[in-house]
Amino acid sequence: MAAPFAPYPINTTENGEVTVSATFTVGATGAVPSTITGGRELGTIVRNGVGDYSFPLLQTYIRTIDVNFVVVGAAATTTGKTWQVIADSSASTSAPLIRVQFTRPDTGAVAEVAQNDVIKATFKLKCKD
Repeated sequence: MAAPFAPYPINTTENGEVTVSATFTVGATGAVPSTITGGRELGTIVRNGVGDYSFPLLQTYIRTIDVNFVVVGAAATTTGKTWQVIADSSASTSAPLIRVQFTRPDTGAVAEVAQNDVIKATFKLKCKD
């Protein structure tokens, strides 16, 4: 099976590399709003649990090159400001996604992103040349 391709320009840095991004304001108890800025090439973002989010991809990629999250909001040590990727199945042919867990910067414990904080997600992915 041929590797996927981007059907329209998505911030391409070189052949076969695309950048997919999404921005949203976190609701009460970490809720994902129905309105997402960007999000092209992403399915519906899902909150799985405390500070745990899945970002489903609309197509399968060869691999993930880079992932970055920025949480914009008031300085705090008790809410989810730091993050780590806990699952990367961007190469899956059945359910490609990237899953991230937010944590407290002071203890590293799992934590909710504060209500009204803004999450900016960026994924750099390798697709077909």
